[in-house]
Amino acid sequence: MQKRNKLILLSVLIIVVVVILDQITKYMIYSDMFPYETRQIIGDFFSVVYAKNNGSAFSFLNDAPVWFRKPFFLIIPFAAMVLVFYLLKNAMKKGKENVLQILAFSFVMGGAMGNFVSRITYGFVIDFLQFKITSTYYWPSFNVADISITIGVGLLLIEMLSNKGASKKA
Repeated sequence: MQKRNKLILLSVLIIVVVVILDQITKYMIYSDMFPYETRQIIGDFFSVVYAKNNGSAFSFLNDAPVWFRKPFFLIIPFAAMVLVFYLLKNAMKKGKENVLQILAFSFVMGGAMGNFVSRITYGFVIDFLQFKITSTYYWPSFNVADISITIGVGLLLIEMLSNKGASKKA
């Protein structure tokens, strides 16, 4: 099998696995818990909570009017997925030297698709993983799609920093 085909297969596999894991975990929360119910897993440190997120990261625009929020959170994520697809396609053209970019964009795409499917299915995103950082502060709850996006962005940062170091040496 050609290397390019292997990279395409790997990319599709990452996207599909992320979307499936994300949807399964969200459905488990949706079907087994009441909204805003919390179940402690590791003392006060780690809990599973059923949080309805009508906004985006860190509940940005969560309280915006529905007439604005609903179309905004369908159009903007769709446009972002088109952009990520374009970037992923361009990274694929360069082949094996862009493996880190391909992995990064695949994780970002999988996460974006997972949250997009949730908005269409439920009308909001289900966040459920919650960590207590201090005695009074909880990190905002998140989900599998958010983890995937974070992994993708982290890989992009690593790729950018490694390219910057490589260009300095040249």
